[in-house]
Amino acid sequence: LPDRYRELLRIGRQWRNIRALQKAGFAHKADAEVSQGALALFCAACPQPGINLPADYSQDPDQWKYKRVLVADGNFKQENLSMKRPEDDVSLSDGHGYMVTRKPYHDYLKSHPPASAEVRACRSI
Repeated sequence: LPDRYRELLRIGRQWRNIRALQKAGFAHKADAEVSQGALALFCAACPQPGINLPADYSQDPDQWKYKRVLVADGNFKQENLSMKRPEDDVSLSDGHGYMVTRKPYHDYLKSHPPASAEVRACRSI
């Protein structure tokens, strides 16, 4: 039997994209234009003025209660999820979810070169 693992992965990506389109209300709108961020899910736990914060939250002395907290684990790079050929990646929802569109992002990276690392004269022990 031929190995169909790559085809299975492709179908899985397409299915997740179709489910995201369905959940966002684009299921039966074939000609609808999906705007940037339209597939992102609403986070009811995130503090959002006018939605889940009291009207006078800015005057509260305990401002720590209204800060958004982002948490990441120590596994910053998962080798098993790294693409072997990222140039072959086909985006199904470029900029429609949580990530920005590729072209403006790459244009931004080109126009803002990384800052050079500071050269230190001595080493700390």
